[in-house]
Amino acid sequence: MFKEIDAHDVISFDLFDTLLERTIDAPNDLFDLMLPYSLKYCDPSKLNFKEARLKARNWVSIKSEEIDLDLRYRAIAEKYLLDKKHLLSIMEYELASELFILKTRYVGKELYKYALLKNKRIIIISDTFFDRKFIMRLLDKNNLNGFNNIYLSSEEGFLKRTSNLFERVLIKENTNPSNILHIGDDDISDCKMAAKKGISNIRIPKKDELVGLYSNLLNHFDSIGDLATRSIIKGLCSIKCTSKNIGNYRNKSFCDINIFAYTHLGPIFLSFAHWIVRQALEDGITDLYFLARDGDIAKKCVEIITANKDISFKTHYILASRRSTQVANLISDSCIQNSLELNFTPTSLGKLSNNRFGVSLEDVPSEVFLKYKFKKGTCIADWNLNSKNIKAFFSDSFISNKILENAKNERESLSSYYISNGLGNTDKKNIAFVDIGHGGTLQNEITKLMHISNSKGYYFATFERIRSVLDQNSHTSLGFLTNNLKANSRHFYKEFIIMYELIFINDKPSFIKMKKTINSLEAIFLEDLRNAKSINFAKLIHLGITEFITDINSHADFFNIKLDLSANDSVIAYNDFLRNPSLDDYKLFSGITFENAYSGRDICHIVPPLNQINKQQGLWKINKKFITSKSTETIFFKILMLFLNNENKYRKLINNPRAFILDSKNKFLKVLAVILRFR
Repeated sequence: MFKEIDAHDVISFDLFDTLLERTIDAPNDLFDLMLPYSLKYCDPSKLNFKEARLKARNWVSIKSEEIDLDLRYRAIAEKYLLDKKHLLSIMEYELASELFILKTRYVGKELYKYALLKNKRIIIISDTFFDRKFIMRLLDKNNLNGFNNIYLSSEEGFLKRTSNLFERVLIKENTNPSNILHIGDDDISDCKMAAKKGISNIRIPKKDELVGLYSNLLNHFDSIGDLATRSIIKGLCSIKCTSKNIGNYRNKSFCDINIFAYTHLGPIFLSFAHWIVRQALEDGITDLYFLARDGDIAKKCVEIITANKDISFKTHYILASRRSTQVANLISDSCIQNSLELNFTPTSLGKLSNNRFGVSLEDVPSEVFLKYKFKKGTCIADWNLNSKNIKAFFSDSFISNKILENAKNERESLSSYYISNGLGNTDKKNIAFVDIGHGGTLQNEITKLMHISNSKGYYFATFERIRSVLDQNSHTSLGFLTNNLKANSRHFYKEFIIMYELIFINDKPSFIKMKKTINSLEAIFLEDLRNAKSINFAKLIHLGITEFITDINSHADFFNIKLDLSANDSVIAYNDFLRNPSLDDYKLFSGITFENAYSGRDICHIVPPLNQINKQQGLWKINKKFITSKSTETIFFKILMLFLNNENKYRKLINNPRAFILDSKNKFLKVLAVILRFR
């Protein structure tokens, strides 16, 4: 494209979907978003606003190829005998809405900047019903300056689509058609009609079309029932995916953690946050406690969607972990034994004691170990092999007294911390805890420690065991994605539980305990064994999520609409990503680590480092056929592109592969298409 710009004196740009693009899926979706405002002035039983707005140009008596916006609204007022002032107020709202949703398009701006750099004469040619004054506001708002002239169908009375506007441009520019290069998105208006007048042209596919060439991401949002929510999500995600240069390969993540988090995880946390708010309002919650670490991102999302809104609850983020709360609740030998019943990976006896009870075994005499058939320093605690000996060891008075004395100190400190965060006297409060969930252990331990009754738990997902963990007469729980999953369930969440836990974890290490100092309490954290890449990965994941929530929430606020995205619809894109990644998607997680010290699990890789990717499997279990030394998908893509020099054919392969395969007469192409699309 840059070479084409170099070869021409005059560079002409289309405006909409070329230099500017909308943050919604399709331009006419705007009229659905405008519905709440239009209802202020229009009786929906008498006027279907969207239908009238789309047909209005046909009701104008003036004969011109273009009908400006003002005339269209006046025609609606006349046809339905409505107050013209009211209709013009809606028109002003439409203009304000367009200013809000129209943003600079990355690829168009890059070409525009290059043309400026090369001192080319730049003109803008647009089929539009907007007047010059509004177009200039749009250009100024988006910092599109430095052009030499602008030609609008609303002023000239002619359209590009008929080629007549190009004819007018040639006359006014007083130049030979061969001197002009026109850049636009429409195959007819910007390409065929320009070519008809002898003008060279380049077509830039629209944002959703461009995304579709490389990924099936946008198709996953088609199941969203609410049109407004669907349109904004597809619009924002397609812009995000095309906000940088795209390589010539198919993948779902666009090889960018921020884009992946924005497009695949943002919708999940949008739905989860709205669910939390709805439940809290319905239950009359006064205080929402988001539990570290998994509650951090949920709290951020809830606070974004409730900002500047009149809500009845306060939000709190408190440090909590199974290690801290369960140690604080150890008050007897039986509590110690019950704690040992919780699953743990085979580990050294010393590690088990330190991680689960906060007690070092360094000063324990060797005779105590030998009494229970353990050897100090080398013994492994494996519940399946020697549970009786493990129980007996921790029942020994020397060991249990150390554990209970430490628990007493930790209990005092942790209780003081929770009291300082409003959990001391909750009689007049209606509280709920928010966490990723599963067994409700933290809710149970905190309420037991602080003598809290009638709490609620709002969880991303819950397992069947939560019924036995929580006192059902005093505490309740609800799951967003799924409730009370059975142990033998084949639900997708259980299949990918590690990958869901990963997206909740923030960049902070695990909380161990509170420690009293002279004048305050100090939070003690586990040494973070994650590498720098993993910590930065967590930051980027949460940044992408909150960027998405901020963007879509601004649309909901502007248009005064309620976003409606179900839990099941919100996870479709991520589940597809987890089941069918490309090699490049898989590599995006290479070297990322995951730890669970409380369960005795050492640090593990989600995906092994690149130099080990062919030799071992990480926590993300996928089909081995993806793990190859070279991306077969990229190879097939390049081979296929040698044959598909026709863009329309390639687009057909991506968007409707079955039709492509059925219609193609080339057997070799059919085979390649099957491998590329249905691998």
